[in-house]
Amino acid sequence: GFMITVKRFTASWCAPCKMLAPVFKQMQQELPDVEFKTFDIDEHPQEALLETIRSVPTVLISNSDNGKTISLVGANSKTAYLNAMEAVKV
Repeated sequence: GFMITVKRFTASWCAPCKMLAPVFKQMQQELPDVEFKTFDIDEHPQEALLETIRSVPTVLISNSDNGKTISLVGANSKTAYLNAMEAVKV
């Protein structure tokens, strides 16, 4: 299965979240070996609670092999997310 999982926490009322959407769509197409999941915090409050999400957008990048997770809060550059994906691999 997937080694790297990217969970994006978003909300319909969040402007920076809307800016992130196309970036994630692009990464999803470019990285078929990475699992992308999106959670609207209003629709999935239990998931947000479980991950202690305090603000949106928050992106959690996890490696199931080594248990490493990096949390990126706010709208970041595509490069920042790609770097985090590399960082959780080691």
